[in-house]
Amino acid sequence: MEVTKDKKFKDETPEKTEVQDVTDLFGKYGAWQIRFLVWMILGGLPSCWNNLVIPFLAPEVDYWCQKPSVSLFDNMTTEEWKLLAIPKVGSEYSKCSMYDIKFNGTEKKDIFINVNKTIPCANFEFDHSLYTSTIQEEWSLTCNNNWLISLSQSIYMAGFLIAVLVTGQASDRVGRRPVMLLCLFIMCVAGFVAAFAPSFTVFVIARFFIALGKSGLYTTSFIHLMESCGPEHRTWLGVGSGIGWSIGYVTLPGIAWLTRDWFMTQLVITVPGLALVSLWWLIPESPRWLLSQEKMEKAEEVVKKLMKINKKECADLPAALQQIVNKSKKKVENDEKKRHANMLDLLRTPGLRKNSLVLFFIWFVTAFIFYGLSLNTNDLYGNPFLNFFIAGAVEFPAQFLAFVSLKYFGRKMPLLASLFIGGIACSLTIPVPADLQWLRTTFAMLGKLCITGTFVFIYIYSAETFPTVVRNVGVGCCSTVARIGSIIAPFVKELGRATNPNVPLGIFGAISVFGSFLVPLLPETNMHTMMDTLEQGEEFHTKNPKKTKPEKLELATVSRPVEV
Repeated sequence: MEVTKDKKFKDETPEKTEVQDVTDLFGKYGAWQIRFLVWMILGGLPSCWNNLVIPFLAPEVDYWCQKPSVSLFDNMTTEEWKLLAIPKVGSEYSKCSMYDIKFNGTEKKDIFINVNKTIPCANFEFDHSLYTSTIQEEWSLTCNNNWLISLSQSIYMAGFLIAVLVTGQASDRVGRRPVMLLCLFIMCVAGFVAAFAPSFTVFVIARFFIALGKSGLYTTSFIHLMESCGPEHRTWLGVGSGIGWSIGYVTLPGIAWLTRDWFMTQLVITVPGLALVSLWWLIPESPRWLLSQEKMEKAEEVVKKLMKINKKECADLPAALQQIVNKSKKKVENDEKKRHANMLDLLRTPGLRKNSLVLFFIWFVTAFIFYGLSLNTNDLYGNPFLNFFIAGAVEFPAQFLAFVSLKYFGRKMPLLASLFIGGIACSLTIPVPADLQWLRTTFAMLGKLCITGTFVFIYIYSAETFPTVVRNVGVGCCSTVARIGSIIAPFVKELGRATNPNVPLGIFGAISVFGSFLVPLLPETNMHTMMDTLEQGEEFHTKNPKKTKPEKLELATVSRPVEV
């Protein structure tokens, strides 16, 4: 059998050799993988926009009791109305109550105000100096109903959790492409339903399906990309696929600034998703999945298409594909015993149980703080659009510093430092005096930078800590716990309203520092051979293993996916 190699790509299989993997046929890296990567980067934009858009759909805007609809108050300015009818709570006007006002004429002298009695607002007026329309105004999400905004974001995050449980199994059963197409359809339709929602309930349900669709789309396409490239290219392609998230983060405040209207903002972040319909023509089924299902004719058709794109040739393609299938069957038979390990094995032995519980907590803390800071930039001093942009911009240096730290300082110290410094930075926002609010924002952004780096660290650390037989299960459990943290995160804002505005950042700081104290309980995995069996994993934590040349992690989990 002869496989010819295009000179343009120098990392391919030699001309006359036994075919080991399907990527040996269509290329481990080439024009096809670049096309897929660009598609995923573009898909990352609406993914990030929908994840973080709530601060602009439901921003912190001022509101107060509406003036009565009678001619007596028509010529009264807003400030005159507030001074006349709205009591003060501290130094600010009340948002939810007004003095009991009676009037029986058409002149100001006919107005009777009982300053000893307040009544709840029947209707509200909103400050339109920064936003022309918000969902608070659209559906009266004020005062006692304001917590529904946080609930809507938690329900949105719950869509992630359902997507993890459903789409992963579905893509293994029916294929990557059908699941990607279905999730894309759900995401786009739900996006338009959210924009034109007739009620808040419909809006929340639509947002849930947006999360379910886009999370399933990204996760499945990420797996597809990892299956379609060589092992030596998985790390950088995985990292590159997250560029769309970072670009989306820094462009979202620009979209919100230009629209200033919740309906237009939702519409603008939904329409670009239609460009992903190109999936129908550009991205075929995963050839690796087709071979795993022994769909030989379809696999041959797809591989021929990819070979043409990457300019590869094979003298006897059907025989090469059959050879790959036969090798795969043999490997499955040899690995049958290893496949009995399951989630409970994470907690059976003392060493693995300790590491699993510590990693679960750190994942929870990381997602909890990341979304807590990202969704609450409106609470920081200064322009909300600029604050959000800065929070997104710090992702770029954070990820660069994270990878440099991993290269030169191992795993434990970078993770410990990011949690500790990030926690201290959040805590330092509390004593900042009122006239130095810019400093408070700076500390919060430093905390955001550190927690972004933590995401990079824990993906790699977790992949190296769990033995091969439970690695995917372990990282999957960690990701599930992280999603629970992101579901709870929006309600920290409500806790701050009920107690003190400093409470959220105080909580972020405390649990981050506490998490850093747990890091020393974990083993240093840098420069150690990765463990395969549960026995090797337990031995790793009871003895002093010899350091070796680090193995390449051939896992999608070594880079930070968008959906966290």
